[in-house]
Amino acid sequence: MKTIAIIGGGPIGCYVGKLLAKAGYNVNIFEEHSTIGRPVQCTGIISKNLKDIVPVDSFVINKVKGATFYSKHKKFELHTNKMQAYIVDRCKMDKWFAQQAKKAGAKILFNHNFQSFSRQKNGKLKLKFENNKNFVCDILIGADGPVSRVAKSAKLFGKRDFLVGIQARVKGKFNPDHVEVYLGSICPDFFAWVVPESSTRARIGLATKANTNKKFKKFLSMFPNLDILEYQGGLIPMYKEKKVQKKNVYLVGDAAMQVKATTGGGVVTGLLAAKALADSIVRKKSYESKLKKLNRELKITRMIRKILNKSSDKKYNALLELANKPKIKKALLKHGDMDFPTKFVFKILFKEPRLLRFFF
Repeated sequence: MKTIAIIGGGPIGCYVGKLLAKAGYNVNIFEEHSTIGRPVQCTGIISKNLKDIVPVDSFVINKVKGATFYSKHKKFELHTNKMQAYIVDRCKMDKWFAQQAKKAGAKILFNHNFQSFSRQKNGKLKLKFENNKNFVCDILIGADGPVSRVAKSAKLFGKRDFLVGIQARVKGKFNPDHVEVYLGSICPDFFAWVVPESSTRARIGLATKANTNKKFKKFLSMFPNLDILEYQGGLIPMYKEKKVQKKNVYLVGDAAMQVKATTGGGVVTGLLAAKALADSIVRKKSYESKLKKLNRELKITRMIRKILNKSSDKKYNALLELANKPKIKKALLKHGDMDFPTKFVFKILFKEPRLLRFFF
């Protein structure tokens, strides 16, 4: 029985651990913190596609049906009668994934801060942890986030682009059915958001490349009379296709930058990559070849993000004005998908060729 070491006890690491433990591998998941789910570094909005991968009832706290997009002078509202995205309790969700991994037979070891690995003559890997802890395995999987030490130790890190995200959980009055998205100069590298947990609580934040705290404070000041419950934040990797495997060392999730550049979301894409990775190990197939379809979608999100980041407030105003056309709204409601842009981008361009001007 081969021994697998997974660095990182988040949802992606635990999910691939569960799949491999069920397949009969000796799986050990190493988590640097003393508990699962903290600190929270995610906005916690996940597309409805999540339910096609795992049951969601135990950690979903709200379901949104639409979104309102704001530019400097325009507004675009997209509302349906059906649920479009889940708002999750990330701490509960992470713990659920950890429990599933343990039920499948994986071991989770806490307070293990991975440092590096070395290859032994027999092909096995010797892992070095803080406080002189060591472990020997046959296969190493890095699910250890955007600044992955596994990626660095394997010489797979390379050049990476990050955004810094900050959000506050607040008490106030909110529309529980709608997410709000703010585009343009208020957050030029990405966007700002209001994600409702309920009618009285929400997560308000943004992500940028620089001066994040200053921009966040300015954005938060737009919403007076709020009670701050807590602040959260973290790095968001921007997808760039790179090698994610070197012999018996693999990267998955944020460690592999498998994150949508359009939304910054990486849960669904990471879980799909985890499935591909587990299958490639079990069947002794190429992991990178199994990622081709997912990488194609992620490439399109990167292309869209580059275009959006070049847009001025004037362009965003024009974009939202076009988006308000009935045929565009209808196409978005019918084909829109947060995770798979190929399902709707070209259909919408066909419906409204004037959108092509945003590409040039």
